[in-house]
Amino acid sequence: MRLIGNIGNNIQLNKTKSNTDVCSFSFATHERLKNQAGQYETVTEWHNIVCFGSVASLVSTNCEKGTKLMIEGRNKTRSYTTEGGEQRYVTEVICEEVLFLDSKKQS
Repeated sequence: MRLIGNIGNNIQLNKTKSNTDVCSFSFATHERLKNQAGQYETVTEWHNIVCFGSVASLVSTNCEKGTKLMIEGRNKTRSYTTEGGEQRYVTEVICEEVLFLDSKKQS
């Protein structure tokens, strides 16, 4: 899948147990839809993005909140148990490639 949008928060670079770079961030995509009154409105969808290895290093070094990107990746759903014993599920986009769309970031 390909997503075009903007980074929604500051990115922090971390390491996995096997010493691989990993970063995650929220990502906003926008779609213009016509409502029942015939007016166009912008609908924002938020995605959880996770990058590994060299892609994580590249994104964490060159991006910040608001940076416009095209992300290519795949969906991955994982589950975890909260401290209260509740089972939770989260769907993330595992980023495999990234293209910088801000002209100021291309230099």
